[in-house]
Amino acid sequence: MTGARYDVIVVGGGDHGLVCAATLAKAGAKVALFEQKKIWDIAGNLRTPEFQGPYRFDLMPPYALAMAARAPCVAELGLAQRGLAFIHPPVVMAFHHTDDRALVFHRDPAKSAAAIARFCAADADHFLRLYAALEALCEQMLIPALFGADVEPVPDGFAAMSPAVLIDSYGFESPAVREALLYIATLWGLDPEQAGVGHAAILSLYSLLNASMIKSGNVAAANALYQCLLSDGGDCPVDVRVEQIVSEGGKAVGVRLTDGRTIRALAVVNACDARAPQAASLLSCHFGYRGGAPSYRAAPYDEAVEQAYIHVFGIEAAGDVAAVHTAIRNGEIPPGHGRAMWTTQIDPFHAGFGHAVGPLQTLRFDIPVPSNLAGGTWKDEHSASRETALAIWGRYTSSLIDGTTSYARTVTPDDLARTLPSFPDGAAVRRSGAIDFASGYIAAKRIASNLGIKITL
Repeated sequence: MTGARYDVIVVGGGDHGLVCAATLAKAGAKVALFEQKKIWDIAGNLRTPEFQGPYRFDLMPPYALAMAARAPCVAELGLAQRGLAFIHPPVVMAFHHTDDRALVFHRDPAKSAAAIARFCAADADHFLRLYAALEALCEQMLIPALFGADVEPVPDGFAAMSPAVLIDSYGFESPAVREALLYIATLWGLDPEQAGVGHAAILSLYSLLNASMIKSGNVAAANALYQCLLSDGGDCPVDVRVEQIVSEGGKAVGVRLTDGRTIRALAVVNACDARAPQAASLLSCHFGYRGGAPSYRAAPYDEAVEQAYIHVFGIEAAGDVAAVHTAIRNGEIPPGHGRAMWTTQIDPFHAGFGHAVGPLQTLRFDIPVPSNLAGGTWKDEHSASRETALAIWGRYTSSLIDGTTSYARTVTPDDLARTLPSFPDGAAVRRSGAIDFASGYIAAKRIASNLGIKITL
């Protein structure tokens, strides 16, 4: 590779880098992708580790890719032909209450409205008005703009809103309904009272109410992108690492490797995110066992709760969402709160296949947490957090883990910091926790334009 010259060098093999490199290679550019963190790892946030044989879990929540199915790169790169498949659960989210009721949101807004009507008849109409506005804004403006299309901007009245003002502008009367929608709008860390982020709250609401999941784990997307890159002539050296990006006259012209070589290119993309981290992070607990599936106490009230993709606990009364955000700002773990998934219900491949000892179950429990604790250390939380997760989850179930747990693991913000360059101090540096392939795609479009290569949107 001495003296090699490329059209584009991409530094970082996570989702941004993979999308950028694969898109440019497909368009005909000569591309090299260097993974900075580990010489063998191409996945980044898309990792799906496997432990003790069959049990698999995504490092980032599967619902973090709620919008990934809409990314232009999925069709343009033919990712479906390379094993990338999306699952679209019909029942998206259930908010469990201590009185054994549940507020259930469906992919079909009419069914969500019917579930809301059981809490407040007037709020069903308010929800349908809200959803119609979300759909129009996202389909006509926000989603196309997310992937670089030149469209009309979101009206200032919406963009200037805080998440709380956005929800309250539709006049919801039930605290349970209002808190649930505000929670969805702020799930990726938006402050409920922060003005000027209405567009982000709208996109969060719409994407999560239509959330998808990648079959067999998030890493399937990384694998498909990696295969595309290689098949279209891209290079991905596995025995070298980048020491620094080389600049001349204020312009990046290549990279210097740790072995002393300099590799030049017409353009260099730094896909190792270096922006300031957010104050919030995520703690996740993972469980694997052989036995029956979880069942919920709210099922007699609404049987759809058993099919929900995401289960939310501790969000039912006025002020619950604000309390979660206040705890995080204070460096505390929000008490009594979390969101859970029975992963193998949505995707059986999260517990392997071909085993005669089944049924096998993989469970996941996520808690939004501060990146730094005000007291104690994350090391102390590994076993304690699993007990807390099971205690919170167990309050709302008739049967949680029906069998002996054969695998349990906790991933703290410290673990994320050690694993992912984009999580310094355990806090995401992204504009949100979502993985949508947008930044890598937009970067590829701009570079292709500069190089005279056409990428069709």
